[in-house]
Formats: sequence, structure tokens, C-alpha cells
Amino acid sequence: MLLAVTGGAATAPRPGQDLAVIVAPWSERPDALIAISHAGGRMTGAGRWSFIAFAAYDDAQLVSQLYASGAWLVIDAGGLAACQSPSSSSYSGV
Repeated sequence: MLLAVTGGAATAPRPGQDLAVIVAPWSERPDALIAISHAGGRMTGAGRWSFIAFAAYDDAQLVSQLYASGAWLVIDAGGLAACQSPSSSSYSGV
């Protein structure tokens, strides 16, 4: 499933754009959110699946901090907008 989610959408993060933060596919809902929090990031939305969350890319060190906090993959969120949870519509960003 991870390959299907990231296959055509994997692009390098761009400052000022939202990030898609992907953790282990068997993770519980809070794991992606916890990775963002531990990295000092600001969540902008939850993913449709428990292992994806979205964060604002407003700190140059955020990507490396997300990997250090347990993220498996950090990419530009633009191609993954359809992976955002419908309940996240109140968040700004993606």
C-alpha cells in the first residue's frame, strides 16, 4: 500500500508547502502525529490512513527532525491531497 500511496507522488519537500509525513504502515493513528509533534512541527491535517499526517514546512530543519522522530518518508504533500482525511477539512494547508 505504501508504494501505491507514494509511487507517483514522491516529490522533494519545498519550503512553504505542506509535507506528507509517512510512518510505518502498521502504525496507530497517533504515531504520525507524535512524530510531527516531537520534531517541533505544526500539524495541518490527518491522513485518510493512520500512517499519514500532514505538517507545515516552515522550518528548514523540520524534514531531518521528522526522520529522527520516526518518519519513514517525508515528501511534498501536493500529490497526496486525496490521502487527507475528510475530517481534516477544518485544517488549513493541504
